Amino acid sequence: MELYSLSADTLGQLLRGLELTSEDVCGTFLRRIERTDGPIGAFASVRAAQALDDARRVDARRACGEALPDMAGVPVALCEGLGEDGELLAGCEAAGLVVLGWTAGETARNPYDTRRLAGGGAAACLAVGQAPLVIGTNETVALRAAAYCGVMGLRLTNGHVIMARCVADIERMLEALRETKTPAFSLCERETCLGLPAHLFTPDMDADVEAEIHFAVHCLEDAGTTPVDLDADETAFQHCEIVVAPGLLHVAPRVEEGLPARENDILEGMAGMPAMALPGGFAHALPVGVRLMAPCGHERPLLNLAKAYEQLTGPAGLARLRDVDTLDMQFKWSI
Repeated sequence: MELYSLSADTLGQLLRGLELTSEDVCGTFLRRIERTDGPIGAFASVRAAQALDDARRVDARRACGEALPDMAGVPVALCEGLGEDGELLAGCEAAGLVVLGWTAGETARNPYDTRRLAGGGAAACLAVGQAPLVIGTNETVALRAAAYCGVMGLRLTNGHVIMARCVADIERMLEALRETKTPAFSLCERETCLGLPAHLFTPDMDADVEAEIHFAVHCLEDAGTTPVDLDADETAFQHCEIVVAPGLLHVAPRVEEGLPARENDILEGMAGMPAMALPGGFAHALPVGVRLMAPCGHERPLLNLAKAYEQLTGPAGLARLRDVDTLDMQFKWSI
């Protein structure tokens, strides 16, 4: 199995066990970016030399027996515009994370079909294995892109976003940035009331997308929730603890169509509340996204339910990128 296909959690364990060096891990992801980013444009800038230098410093400290944070040496990408957020940058540095570069914005192509948009380079780079983790602050773009590319994203109450391909990686990043341990979790110990706003399933919603979303809701029910229909005029969390909604109404648009101005207005009344994007299957051979939302400060219930959902459906996979040399229309493992 290629290193770029491993989770950040697994990479951290291998680094701590001295089975890998951070330089090797970082080099693998930099080569992956070089090989795959041409047709996607997921990265706005890559700091290859600085990243390798940072990785070597982590390796040297570990070789000297220095006690390092659990995620030290694991690569991470930062969302476009994050250069001004000193808090997150300082958090990455303190956690020993190796910053590969900054992802691009809404011009990035979708790895599942490069004739379509990804919604944001952060999700595109995750979907094709250019980085195991992404952090940022543009929550609206990040969650929409996660739905288009079939990856996971958690918007925190403070507006920061952590994106990955599995729940464990999001948890490890939270620990790294907050220096706290998340509690152990299996399946939901008690049933959670799950609000389902029926009015968001509008007539113009793609029928195949809707079918996948309903199947995802059934999986959430199996994970320990009781769905409750919500009317349009109801307060979101008056009768439930978590709200589930379509991540988007349609699959990723073609490049010439451009990104929709607005596809799901549920977030307008839920500004500042934590939300989580989950893979919800495929429609027309493209990813479908599901969105979970909770009251302010309730990130933990979202992660708990996401972990139970993941145990039933599996983590997000890697996109089978079209051949990066010829860009023909056949899906291939070309790397």
